[in-house]
Amino acid sequence: MSVKTIGDVNQNKTGSYTLIFNAVDAVGNKSTETRSVKVVDTMGPVIRLKHKAFLTHEAGVSYKDSGASAVDVVDGDLSGVVEVLSTVDISKVGSYSVTYSVSDANGNAAIEVARVVNVVDTTPPVITLLGGATIQNEALAEFIDPGVNVVDLVDGNLDPTITGTIDVNTVGTYVLKYNAKDSSGNSAVEVQRTVTVGDTGIPVISINGDVLVVQEAKGTYVDRGAKASDALDGNLTGAMKSVSTVNTDVVGDYSVTYSVSDSNGNTAVKVVRTVKVVDTTVPEITLRGSSTVTHEAKDPYVDGGVKASDTLDGDLTKSVTSVEHGEHGCGG
Repeated sequence: MSVKTIGDVNQNKTGSYTLIFNAVDAVGNKSTETRSVKVVDTMGPVIRLKHKAFLTHEAGVSYKDSGASAVDVVDGDLSGVVEVLSTVDISKVGSYSVTYSVSDANGNAAIEVARVVNVVDTTPPVITLLGGATIQNEALAEFIDPGVNVVDLVDGNLDPTITGTIDVNTVGTYVLKYNAKDSSGNSAVEVQRTVTVGDTGIPVISINGDVLVVQEAKGTYVDRGAKASDALDGNLTGAMKSVSTVNTDVVGDYSVTYSVSDSNGNTAVKVVRTVKVVDTTVPEITLRGSSTVTHEAKDPYVDGGVKASDTLDGDLTKSVTSVEHGEHGCGG
């Protein structure tokens, strides 16, 4: 007896298939039987995550998902048609999901697979100084802080907390400290600025009275002095020094020089008064004897002479010269 099968079933392809079985016995009797085979696909694809199912991701940083693969018994690799639904928001701290789904050619849907992404904020804000880390500020001049920029990946621009003060009335070194904290409680690295309040302005001297003084020789010279002031120290008249070369015994040009320095060693421009010692006083002549003398004619006349003195030159008697003027009369 022999049996012959006609037809084939393709198990990799859905559809209806027919198998015909023919049998012949030893004496030639034949029989035929038919079987109908229906190949169906009722199994959905299987999705597998690439990388971890639970991820921690830093807020503010771009998120790139690792994806997933999908395989179907009939259709094979379906990774290229996997659909992804993501709720990840990197700008907000929270728990988000990335869901993967796919169906095969016969409409069988895979069991959805989800990845949980926890967005966290562990990055502190960054403080950047505007202007220099060290600033020189003149005493009494208003200090204007250039400030800082504070940027956080999640919160964006933040306002800094500033500690420290600048006293422009007092020379010294001051420190300003800048801090910031984001909404997640992350504290920025503190940034500091050093401000040095200095005094480079010099005092100013102003003369009392005239810059040029004419002084009579042998007189007593009394200087009128000067005033001095400084922007920071105020009145420095009491600390001012004066150097005088005035000698009223000798005609000539002399000087009185005024100088002063402030408490920070800044020296004023020296101011000079010129004193011109002059001699305008005439000598004084004093007669010895009477100014009117009666003298007998023909007798030798001996004059009593004079004394002469000068305020500056002293006794000038020996330098006196005399000139005789005679009056002549007629006798009868």
